[in-house]
Amino acid sequence: MITLNDFKQNLKLRVKGVINIIAISLFFALGLSLLQPFLYKSNFSVLIVQDAKNADDVYTAIKSADKLGSLLQKIVKTSDFFDAVMASKDYKVSRDDFSTDERIKRKQWDKMMDISLVQDTGILEFNVYYKTKEGAEEYAKAIADTLMNRSTQFYGASDIIKIRVINAPLTSDNIAKPKIVLNVAMGLLFGIFAAILYVYFTIESKDNIPVEQDIVEGDKNIDKFNNI
Repeated sequence: MITLNDFKQNLKLRVKGVINIIAISLFFALGLSLLQPFLYKSNFSVLIVQDAKNADDVYTAIKSADKLGSLLQKIVKTSDFFDAVMASKDYKVSRDDFSTDERIKRKQWDKMMDISLVQDTGILEFNVYYKTKEGAEEYAKAIADTLMNRSTQFYGASDIIKIRVINAPLTSDNIAKPKIVLNVAMGLLFGIFAAILYVYFTIESKDNIPVEQDIVEGDKNIDKFNNI
């Protein structure tokens, strides 16, 4: 059975190997982070409002708003909504930021934003990413404006349902992606875990030592007997 003392002793023998494993993990984590494009983030929130006349209607309206929010999460990622955003004349958005290949363009548009629905509130939260701070804010404003003024063309009922921006686009001063510090920390933890496994599985079992010693002692006794 391997004891803690066995582990400590083997750790002293494997220091170089442990350092190499941790260093390699950190190198890969940092390298993968630096290979990704640096992106800024602009976030905003919208509220889906539906007319309600009484308490029952309010409850129904909230549930309906949540369903519509789930629908909008999918709609915003579509090519039709993309075209609606690109049609905006008041914001600096351009098709040149995207590939001419439809499949690649859809992936780029999908990765450009994260959308989350706050349950039982009818609130949608958007995080929009772009390579410059100004660009992230322009795209966020264009998406928010399209949601408020043109989204009814996707679901109808414009006289019953309204979409309002409750938190205007707020853009980060620092790079939001990749999360270099987090990635390096994860790389460090992975390296430590791998190093622990390395040390553990390179401990020589003590159970075999007595057996080997018995064999050696037995051979010596046989030699003595033969020499008599």
